[in-house]
Amino acid sequence: MSEGIIVTNNQLIKVIDDALPEDLFAQALKDIQTEKLSATLGSINPIFDGFASRGPAREGFDPESKWRKELFQVLTTNSGIDVKQFYWRSTIYASGSGISWHLDQGDGRSYAFNYYCIDTWDIDWGGELLYLNKPVSTRQGLSEGALSSAGSELQLIYPRPNRLALIYPGCAHRVTPVSKRAGDHYRSTWTGFAF
Repeated sequence: MSEGIIVTNNQLIKVIDDALPEDLFAQALKDIQTEKLSATLGSINPIFDGFASRGPAREGFDPESKWRKELFQVLTTNSGIDVKQFYWRSTIYASGSGISWHLDQGDGRSYAFNYYCIDTWDIDWGGELLYLNKPVSTRQGLSEGALSSAGSELQLIYPRPNRLALIYPGCAHRVTPVSKRAGDHYRSTWTGFAF
């Protein structure tokens, strides 16, 4: 199994850099670049989030795919949770698109994950995962927590090739819109939920 570098680890989020070996990351990158996508309005706030391109929804991981099998192992080992099932898909944000504040919890979810499959990213291109570094359980709690924090509780996770973020229940978060400066670069991730 891959020995990624844990760069953030708390009760709300865990971030692992170099999550997969380079050859498996290259395959995951190739797969997301050739994925058949459908343009959909944002799932949290369709009016303001813009369009995301999404691949087909999948259940479980294909054991014939080395990178998917390895990603499943990395998720299982690093989450500390006995996971019964995964649902996942590719999610790609172009310039102007992102996703509003939300909580990935309920329906028996153990955590959400984002695996960044980009070959390069610049700090000025946006698309950051912004999260409130204190637990909340409702949308009202999110508003109160964010507005009372004076910014000190807000944390950023920048898109980075081969980075994996595990997002636990109670972690309010959003994806900031991708900047026009990104040009034809897309924030591409394999995203999903563990149950």
